[in-house]
Amino acid sequence: MRITETKLVEEHAKRFGIKYLGPILFDYKLEECLSDPKKLLGTKFARNVKDIVKEIS
Repeated sequence: MRITETKLVEEHAKRFGIKYLGPILFDYKLEECLSDPKKLLGTKFARNVKDIVKEIS
C-alpha cells in the first residue's frame, strides 16, 4: 500500500524481470469498512485490487 506517488516498486519489478501489476493506494476508509462487504467494495482498495485482477486474467 502506498501513500505517495512513486515508481520505486515498478522500477524494482522491471529490474528483476517481474511484471508490475499495479499499485494499491493507501485508503483511510479501509479499516472502517472491513465489517461491511458492501462498503468494502466501494473503497479505493477494492478498486485497486479489481484492476490488478484484470491484469492477471
